[in-house]
Amino acid sequence: MKHLTFILSLTLLGFSMKAQILVSDPDRDVSNPCDCATSFLDNSTPNFYDTGGSGANYSDNENETITFCPDAGGSKITLFFGTNAGFTWDVDASDTVYVYDGPTTASPLLVAANSVTHPTGISAGVTTASWGNTSGCLTVQFVSDAATNGTGWEANISCGTPWQPMELHTGAFIGAGEANGAGDQSDDMTNKLITAPQPDTGYVNVCLGDSILFVNETEYPYEPGAPMGADAGGGYNQSTYGSGHTTEWEFSDGTTMTGDSVWFTPTQRNGYFVLMRVTDSQAQFDLQASKIRVSTIPSFATCAATDPNICQGQGTTLVGGITAGDTAGVDATGSNFTIPGVFGNQLFLPDGSGQNYQTDISISGFPAGTTIQNAGDIVELCISMEHSYLGDLEMLLQCPNGQDVVIFNSYTGNGLVAGGFGGGGTYLGGANDGGSSLGVCEEYCFSEDASALPAWVNGYNTVAATGPSTGSMVEPGLYNPEESFLTALSGCPINGNWSLIVRDNLGIDDGWICSWGITFAANLNPNNETYSPTIVDEMWQPDPTILFGDTDTAIIVVPNTIGTHGYTFEVEDNFGCSYDTTINVEVIQGPSIISGDTTCTDFQFSNTYVPSVGGVSGGTWFSDDPTNVSFSPNTTFINPTVTAAEDGEYTVYFNDNVCDDTVSTTITFVSEPVAILYGEDTICQNDTAKLYTYATFGESYSWYGPNGQLISSDTSARSQDQGIHTLIASNICGQDSAFLDLVVESCEVPNVITPNGDDVNETFYTRYADVYDDVNLIIYNRWGRVVYKTESYDNSWAGEKKNGKPVSDGVYFYVMTWDGGSKDQAGNITVFVD
Repeated sequence: MKHLTFILSLTLLGFSMKAQILVSDPDRDVSNPCDCATSFLDNSTPNFYDTGGSGANYSDNENETITFCPDAGGSKITLFFGTNAGFTWDVDASDTVYVYDGPTTASPLLVAANSVTHPTGISAGVTTASWGNTSGCLTVQFVSDAATNGTGWEANISCGTPWQPMELHTGAFIGAGEANGAGDQSDDMTNKLITAPQPDTGYVNVCLGDSILFVNETEYPYEPGAPMGADAGGGYNQSTYGSGHTTEWEFSDGTTMTGDSVWFTPTQRNGYFVLMRVTDSQAQFDLQASKIRVSTIPSFATCAATDPNICQGQGTTLVGGITAGDTAGVDATGSNFTIPGVFGNQLFLPDGSGQNYQTDISISGFPAGTTIQNAGDIVELCISMEHSYLGDLEMLLQCPNGQDVVIFNSYTGNGLVAGGFGGGGTYLGGANDGGSSLGVCEEYCFSEDASALPAWVNGYNTVAATGPSTGSMVEPGLYNPEESFLTALSGCPINGNWSLIVRDNLGIDDGWICSWGITFAANLNPNNETYSPTIVDEMWQPDPTILFGDTDTAIIVVPNTIGTHGYTFEVEDNFGCSYDTTINVEVIQGPSIISGDTTCTDFQFSNTYVPSVGGVSGGTWFSDDPTNVSFSPNTTFINPTVTAAEDGEYTVYFNDNVCDDTVSTTITFVSEPVAILYGEDTICQNDTAKLYTYATFGESYSWYGPNGQLISSDTSARSQDQGIHTLIASNICGQDSAFLDLVVESCEVPNVITPNGDDVNETFYTRYADVYDDVNLIIYNRWGRVVYKTESYDNSWAGEKKNGKPVSDGVYFYVMTWDGGSKDQAGNITVFVD
């Protein structure tokens, strides 16, 4: 039956076998390697058998060993044992197939298998020479016991160059681009910002207009010459750009570039998603994501003057605080990333035989607890893939809580989901049916949108495959999933790991998922990651009118001229970007009033200037003597009439309501003058009369003598002329006159007195003592002794001594002064008592 099945398979499927090797055959070691270019390049047909070959079972007590080595540098040997069409796998539980990773049984053991431990065979993903195996060889040892046997196996040996893993690293460099004034776009790495961002992480923080040099810094550890490279038995060049790999860059604004280093200049203040795709010479690729965050203009809305309108000479406080304790200041503003969909990385789907393959996407950014609730919450699931046999595949999408939805199930057996529509030998994408290398990935999207085609269970169109192998593939496009997203995933949390699970139920047919992604409804915004730069430094630009505080967030300013004064507050954020705002202070003129004057009745103010801001104006009048001074019609009238109850000089004040500033002036109130004249009306000959008037503030005076001559313009006058003297007092209110008739007498001083009681010539009489009250008189005897002295002589000396006794008859001498000592007279006087 084993042989019959094999012949039938070859006939129906059109397989051709280029080599038939038994486990008991000589080694295909380095001295007799496998011909990788012709006989061992196809992994779709059996070419390796147990000792019974294609027509018989293996025997008891076998212990056979065979080594397979590639003849081409860089190639690796792959073994596949399976149960799918054309292949047999039936090894009794008491018997074992051992596969070693190397040219001898001393090499590391990859697997020990039989039909109990591996009921569907051994996946090629398990039995492929590793990259640490520089020979590329595999060694197979088969051991059977003396008990029950199986039919053995019909398996495949093939050569291939499996994909070498890459360690992706992205470098980003700021400051050497055109936007920063440097024309040299060489690999100037002096301003390196990030060196190895992990997928979907790593931020380049820049100012708007900065250029960023993105550099592919991927490491290729498995190529020849690399630390883990397989110089002796495999590995291919990956590091050389152009021949070893290509680098493609995709930015979320739609910009695409190619090259190991590219320049990008953001034009908007938001986040940018950057995807680097590195594809090697075997068409294998890997993806790495990083992000750009462009600094946003902070909000200066609360930076302000406590009083933006002040009067000249006044000050105000300006606030530009940035710390959490500040009551006002600069607030950082946020922006976001708008990324269309979330992407998973490349996944190899080797020949499975019931193997599950899984690739995950971690989603975050939703509000906590957000779940799938409505039709259309999942807009679409897109998979870019190639696979050489649809009929053995099942695909499920699993959400973070374990719920899953069937995308398609073509496997008619009992796999992940019972039953399937059967896809036969149809390809997905442009498959590479003859090897494990990547074919051409095509995109298949699944959506419940009305424009989507029916699910594949209801049929699908095919077109010619676009890959290296001829055949038909499912036409790329938009289809319904086999199950409803909403029905199967209702209540699923959005945040968390989403998994794409693929089961390959039969061996030999392999493929690749090149990339896949989920796009959610826009209103859910799963990718709307937000960010806000933080303010780290601040300063006020110097200004001579800053009174103090120029190093603090709050300052006091006293502008010195009328008009608009601007003060600049500058901040720097943690992206290294500077911004500033100007706070304007408007200085207005304070109140002013006209100067006061002298008035006879009242004083009328005019042209009073009152500042006005924001509908506030006006002010209040008051005086230093509110009892005597009044304002009409009231104290708040801008140009009042001022009156005083009594003459005098008064200071009046005006205080305005805007500046709270007070200005003042002095007003003198006077009445019509009254001329009042007093003084001596009789004087001695050769003496001078003193004339006075009451001094009234603000008046002027004119004194005229008997002949009409002006003798004084002061408050007093002197005259020696007998006759009518006139005083004219004047002020702004008018004038008045007063008169005095001055008499001039001879006023001779006697030289003889006779104090004998006959009332004739009894005393020393002088007219001066009648006219003046400050006559100083001293009388001496002939020996010069003072016998009498007084400072206010009153014509009463009758020849007494100081002790009151009469003097002796004789001649005495006198000295007399008056008018403040300005006038004097001296002589002798004879005293006769009898």
